[in-house]
Parts: sequence; structure tokens; C-alpha cells
Amino acid sequence: MTTNAQLQAEIDRLNQAMAGRTRVPSNLPKFTGKRGEDVREWLFQIENACRINGIQIEDTSTRLPGIAGSTMEKPASGWFLRWSSTTRNEEHTWGIFREHVLQHFEASNYQAVLREKLQRLKQTADIETYNG
Repeated sequence: MTTNAQLQAEIDRLNQAMAGRTRVPSNLPKFTGKRGEDVREWLFQIENACRINGIQIEDTSTRLPGIAGSTMEKPASGWFLRWSSTTRNEEHTWGIFREHVLQHFEASNYQAVLREKLQRLKQTADIETYNG
């Protein structure tokens, strides 16, 4: 028969084992990689959710690519499977993953589109109204 002390010791052992594991935040945004999706916004939201949940954001982090990959849905999930199986293990870092995601999913004319949007902005009220 198991004693209370043995049960408590087992609970303590399990709690210590769980303390070292990365907890994947449940509020992560999904990403499909389809046209019109903003990959930079998705990466920002992933990093923000991880920070909120106590996960450090560093280019050398090897945990973040797996966390981000778990939020990818088709067709982006297919890209992630190929990336994770063809990229050397030592390159499975957040910095390299982020660079490859941007190369693959960001529109080639992203900067031009942003410049065009900026040029189309027009002032619609005086500065005093804006400043409140």
C-alpha cells in the first residue's frame, strides 16, 4: 500500500519534471500562408504570445520553430514539414526559421506595397484635432 509520503514524493517529482518543459501557449494565431496573410504580423503575434507566457525570444532559441510550426495549417504546414526535415538540426533556430519563413511567405513586392500605402495617406483633419 502506498503511503501519503510516497504519493507526495511522486507529486513533487512530477512537478519538477514538468517545470523544465516548454508550455505551448494556447492563444497562438494560426497561419496558412495563403495570399493576403501578413506573415510579419503572424511572427509578431507568435513572439508576443510567447513573451506573455514566459518563453524567451532569442534568435538562437531552438524551441520557437516547433512552437510556431505547430500553429501552421495547410498549405504552410507542408512547407514547415519540408523545412524541418531538410534543414540541419543546428539550423533549427528562431533566427533562421524566421528568415526562411519571410523568404518563402512574404510577397516579393512587400516593401513596394508599403511605400504605395504610405504615399496614399492623406491628412483629413488639422493637427490640433489629431492631438486631441
